[in-house]
Amino acid sequence: MSILTDAKAYCVRKDIAPVPVYSAKRFVRLVGDTSAQEMTQRRLLDFVIAAKAESMPPNTIRGTVKDLITICKDAGNLLLRQCVQKQAPQPRPIPIESIEAAWPFLAPWSCQWVALAYWTGLRHDDVTTMQLGGIDCATESLRWQASKTGKGHVWPFPEWLRKHMQACKHLPYKVANDNAQVIVRGELARVSTLGKVPAMFPQHMRQRSINEWTRANATAGAIVHGMGLGVMAHYLDPLGVLESAAPRVRLPKCFGGSESEDLETTLLFHYRKLDPAAKGLIAGTAERLATG
Repeated sequence: MSILTDAKAYCVRKDIAPVPVYSAKRFVRLVGDTSAQEMTQRRLLDFVIAAKAESMPPNTIRGTVKDLITICKDAGNLLLRQCVQKQAPQPRPIPIESIEAAWPFLAPWSCQWVALAYWTGLRHDDVTTMQLGGIDCATESLRWQASKTGKGHVWPFPEWLRKHMQACKHLPYKVANDNAQVIVRGELARVSTLGKVPAMFPQHMRQRSINEWTRANATAGAIVHGMGLGVMAHYLDPLGVLESAAPRVRLPKCFGGSESEDLETTLLFHYRKLDPAAKGLIAGTAERLATG
């Protein structure tokens, strides 16, 4: 039996994204195959040594070991333990100025990818899968179920984003797999060089997104990130919170969002919450102002 076979079976049975399969592939590539039941702590350590030798990111190494242990435990092998120390978080959100400098060099498909990633704060694979599925620009909000956590997400759908979500005629990938990750990372590296800014990475795009939503409203940031809100989840309307915070989210100027659009969005949001009498007062005032 192969660890790859065990990983595929585990993902199918749990109905989850094939992340453990990718981890198993890394293990086989670096130290050879084995089965989940025959995996040993020594083989895990061999993988860690080999992964460090090829400069694999520490978090990727730790995540791979975690996936392998999960697969092995599922097969009845309970003798393994995590052998990579957890790294302290070192977020490096992409500066808005870097996005603006690199934007002119992006291809149409990658302009769409960057705009969608910035607004949703989704992980790399989810952004790509969402893009591949096509965005219905007739809807009032964006909705998605995260592949890793299974949590449902919803966002306001501002006009500036709709312009970028018009279907691209050509996408350089057909599925959100490892090859798609390589393509997106390569595109971000290419435009970073042309824009003369530090290299941009998908994870850092997600970090910028969550930072900007949190800056606008702390609860909005937690919702976009997918954090558990505890008992508050029984009371909060996520879309309502994000609609309120959306006009305050800083955007790169290259996205095309205007201050007038933000003001209109804010006014419309508050107008909808008014009672009929208040709506009549606002409408009458606006009419008198418009006619001089």
